[in-house]
Amino acid sequence: MEKSGGDTDSKSAQDLTAVVQTLLQQMQDKFQTMLEWKRARERASRKKRRKRHPKAGCQEQTNFRKQHRLHTSRAVSPFFKNN
Repeated sequence: MEKSGGDTDSKSAQDLTAVVQTLLQQMQDKFQTMLEWKRARERASRKKRRKRHPKAGCQEQTNFRKQHRLHTSRAVSPFFKNN
């Protein structure tokens, strides 16, 4: 009788292990889905912000170029005036 009891215990332990593994896999799948959804939402949000303010980053570059031209023209202009 002890053998049959031991077999039952090992069988129930195997069943329990299988159930836990299945639940763990389901939780991992749900977590992965949520993570992918969040990333897609963040990408869409960034894309939407770029559409609202398309020149936000470009404006800084434009200002830098204007300042650079101004400084460059001041530095170079005396040479052109003398020649």
